[in-house]
Amino acid sequence: MTTESAGGPDQTFRRVADLVAHGEVVRARELVDQVAAEYAERAPAEAAKALRLGAGLSRLLGRPREGLDRAERAIRLADGVAGDAAGVGAAARLEVAEARLALGEAAAAARAFDALARDPGRTVEERLSLRRRQADALASVGQVDAATEVLRTAAADAVTGGAASEAAGALVQGVALAQGEGRSDLVDVLRPAAGRTAADARSPGALAELDLLTAARSLARGDLAAARTAARSARGRALEAVQPLAYLAAVLAGSRIADRLGDRVEAYRLLATGYATLADLLGAELSRRTFEPELLALREKWGAEAFASVKAAHDAARRRARSVDRRQD
Repeated sequence: MTTESAGGPDQTFRRVADLVAHGEVVRARELVDQVAAEYAERAPAEAAKALRLGAGLSRLLGRPREGLDRAERAIRLADGVAGDAAGVGAAARLEVAEARLALGEAAAAARAFDALARDPGRTVEERLSLRRRQADALASVGQVDAATEVLRTAAADAVTGGAASEAAGALVQGVALAQGEGRSDLVDVLRPAAGRTAADARSPGALAELDLLTAARSLARGDLAAARTAARSARGRALEAVQPLAYLAAVLAGSRIADRLGDRVEAYRLLATGYATLADLLGAELSRRTFEPELLALREKWGAEAFASVKAAHDAARRRARSVDRRQD
């Protein structure tokens, strides 16, 4: 059955979206490839759209070389069509950049992201997103100075354009890239700027991520007290921002730090509280799969008897707290 007899490309694209939603990415790509083949001559705009979708699906499948081929073919078709195909061509050029980065062609990817970000028709948020990917490409080959400079410049542009919260995220990315490469000189410059921007933008999510980076840096330096303080701050800010993954990272970090400090009740309490909180945010099953291995690891490390004693102390403290709350009511 051709896509025309099945209702044409629009109906096929809707079918593709449904297949992807159900995890049938291979079949979805087969369908868009069929559209591309059928319409390359008589409706190149539709074929270009199909090829661009095929490039994105190839990326999902972890096949960047195949995605690059489809994206480049989409560009050639779109560039020959006036009107709406211009948007398809721009989207295909983004797929080319992503494919080159996945293939390890970092320099070419960085140039591609740079060219896309220079498009005057893009919003400030789109420009910033492309600059962040450009920074990823540069950092992947050790060009951390260049990557962080791209992020600083892009963040300043975003603040001017009214996207301060997004700018804070870009600066936090810069801190993470610099810290990952052991560049304390860059961290010392970027972290205060990221903190100020996040605070001005009232972005607790960005501040939570900064706290997590601070906790990791403090741990690397052997300063457990500072790491514990940073992890505690990250938990509160992640909850305020309703960012489950940042909250989870902060809980796990805090528990492990407490254990290293010999505070077993606190190490257990954080996991128990995190278990309940993550269940509220993401569901009981995901929370169970996340926290049960952590609790079992503590039981194995401490021994069954010691673990039971810590759990009993935690449960008794909770009962006392509830009793006080009832009396106050």
